[in-house]
Amino acid sequence: MKRIVGIKASPGIAIGRAFILDRRIPRVEKKSIPEKRVKREIKRFLSALKQSRKQVETIRESLDSDGVEELATILESHVMLLKDKALERDIITIIEEQQVDAQWAVSEQIGRFKKLLSSVGDEYLAGRTSDLDDLRNRILLNLRGGGSSTLADVSDGAIVIAHDLTPSEAAQMGKTGIAAFATELGSRTSHVAIMARATETPAVVGVASVLQHVKQGQRVIIDGLEGVVIISPTPKHIEKYESKRDVYEYYVTELLSAADLPAETRDGFRIAVEANIESPDDIASAVRHGASGIGLYRTEYIFMQKAHIPIEEEHFLIYKSVAEQIAPRSATIRTIDLGGEKLAEGIRLPPQLNPALGLRAIRLSFVKLDIFKQQIRGILRASVYGTLKIMFPMISGIEELRKAKSIVEECRRELTAEGKPISEEMEIGIMIEVPSATMTADILAAECDFFSIGTNDLIQYSVAIDRANEAVAYLYNPLHPGILRAISRIVDAAHSHRIGVGVCGEMAGEPVYALMLLGLGVDELSMNPLAIPAVKKIVRNSQLSEALEIARKALDFTTVQQIEAYIHRVMSKRYPQEIASLSL
Repeated sequence: MKRIVGIKASPGIAIGRAFILDRRIPRVEKKSIPEKRVKREIKRFLSALKQSRKQVETIRESLDSDGVEELATILESHVMLLKDKALERDIITIIEEQQVDAQWAVSEQIGRFKKLLSSVGDEYLAGRTSDLDDLRNRILLNLRGGGSSTLADVSDGAIVIAHDLTPSEAAQMGKTGIAAFATELGSRTSHVAIMARATETPAVVGVASVLQHVKQGQRVIIDGLEGVVIISPTPKHIEKYESKRDVYEYYVTELLSAADLPAETRDGFRIAVEANIESPDDIASAVRHGASGIGLYRTEYIFMQKAHIPIEEEHFLIYKSVAEQIAPRSATIRTIDLGGEKLAEGIRLPPQLNPALGLRAIRLSFVKLDIFKQQIRGILRASVYGTLKIMFPMISGIEELRKAKSIVEECRRELTAEGKPISEEMEIGIMIEVPSATMTADILAAECDFFSIGTNDLIQYSVAIDRANEAVAYLYNPLHPGILRAISRIVDAAHSHRIGVGVCGEMAGEPVYALMLLGLGVDELSMNPLAIPAVKKIVRNSQLSEALEIARKALDFTTVQQIEAYIHRVMSKRYPQEIASLSL
């Protein structure tokens, strides 16, 4: 048995068999082979090709039956490429004429094909090079003797062990039978961790070298409550964790039984507790967990999960579904927040030395204006089916806010002229997540309807760290005195202009911070649905006067360590079960 400690990313406990999702392709080097081995190498290549074709066909057929037509169509093109006799013949020719191994021949020929697609000047065809990468990697993995390149290969109840997952892959977790996952990379605020919590998938990230210790099919325990991975557990440990899982699940059930009660303190102060979602499919979970609305719809996942750029009609139908499902409550639609680690098929960005500080979020929307307007038009058209709000990400100053609002007004005029119904009034707000927005919050508050503090990026930019960089991850702390003072400043600016202010970053969903944020004057907390019942329970069992005192004391301390010790001591004493079970 081996126990490896990582970072707790999503609460819950899972026991199952490991599925190694190892897509790290070793560097392919040109290796010469003797002439007598050529026929055997061709046979090896053809076997790997056949195996790859069978894998993709199996996945495609399962998607057909599930009605996922778009992805099934993409996989159909993969099958066609794998059946392409010209591609097969060219790879065999390289093996024969150059007397090289199959790995080099596959990599060489598909590399030529990629260059050809990139040179034709067609953006769509150029975007298909990622499909070729997928096919090359699948063939190379099969030549290597195993491995998988897609979550669609994972069986129900399996525990995925990977070097890393993309945000869109993590978002698929809730739609599969995967029990849990662990990754070597990641932090508790990485998008993979956020998606794990959103899909209620137990997860541990930052588990160094876990792939070196786990074998395919080995029994594994994922403890997302403590951030532990246990490999080859003994029967005694399995029994212990089954009991721990049962206790946790009972506790969650108890919380859910009171989820519909309001988040109102014992002395009558009420705060809105809303949900962060990535898809209309998440709304049922948000409502079940007691959300008073949708505080953040991360629309970038619409782009990340499609093989094409969504058009206006697609946006309209998605937001219409959100508005109708959440009615009579409201939903805040954040416009495209792509860039950095969040990339989408069809939106090609130039190489950037520092993507987090480059072309992303609202800046990207201004550059890709046609894409941005398609989204805005879709939101405006859907606004007649419920209460929708628009929120712009990464606003750094008043000029950007005014420009974004002018684009909304332009879309309004166009739709009115076309005779398409839209809501006459619609709130427009902004994310406060960069220092310049914090410092000019009073200016921004005068020209928008609400603020939402995105603590994930606000911490990253304010403390000047890359939250995905393990070397400086220790500096990422929501309780930094500068962050607490920034939140206080933003709240004061918002309230002085009589607009509401919420927190939608991961800080909002950590029960240990609930009373402090309440005491800082925040009007709304928006979080992954899983955290809502615990946060509401803490609010209901407290008084506003207690929260104000906690916030006041926290602001008086001068170091992270002092604030952290104080907050954890107070909250663990008052709410031991909520803090131990759900705080991340």
